[in-house]
Amino acid sequence: SFTDCAGDTAGEYVSSVYESALPTNTALYIKSNSAVDGSTTFTDSSTNAYTLTANGNVQNSTAQTKIDSSSILFDGTGDSISIPYATWHSTTGAFGSGSFTLAGWYRFDAIAEVGLMTKGGFGSVTDYNGWSWSFFADNTMRMYYREGGSAQINQTSDALSLSVDTWYYLAMVRNGNIWTFYKDGVAVGTFSDTLTMTNGDNVDLKIGIFGDDTRDFDGYQDSLIIAKSA
Repeated sequence: SFTDCAGDTAGEYVSSVYESALPTNTALYIKSNSAVDGSTTFTDSSTNAYTLTANGNVQNSTAQTKIDSSSILFDGTGDSISIPYATWHSTTGAFGSGSFTLAGWYRFDAIAEVGLMTKGGFGSVTDYNGWSWSFFADNTMRMYYREGGSAQINQTSDALSLSVDTWYYLAMVRNGNIWTFYKDGVAVGTFSDTLTMTNGDNVDLKIGIFGDDTRDFDGYQDSLIIAKSA
């Protein structure tokens, strides 16, 4: 059954896992709901209505579904969805010292080191000033923030024991100075930091890949959210 989340904070939304309304202060919401298998058209249903760029072979797929008639397929070889740096920061801007939420449904075809959502940050070849939320082959999530050429945050969740071919709801939530990783609405690691996050380097917001276009996600995603609330 679905939980009524209308008016909930982002943290309450994450804990409820299923959605019937977007959390407050949603900056980006990408939901696959295409009856056309293989469609490469993606829509941001937040009030920002960002134009999304499909890179590589990323596409809507009816082979696996979680919420509606399709999900987003990433094949692990150069696939991503992106928003240009200038576009993102002219509307949403940096997180600063405020609360935020990064979350979505994920179904891995391979357990490997991959970018979930990134705005610069960690890379396998080049690190950028900015942030990255990623998954590592040791079955942990990682939140990374780099500024002035060095890491200011490099924190991991507890071991998650994820399996392939299974849907999970994963999230990273900052609430004031408390940062919490979530799996299926349950906290799986927390840390405290007073960091103020800036715009970082001129790198696009990217879904499903690291900021340096490496470590591509292999599997399915859906109902991806970035909110400036917790």
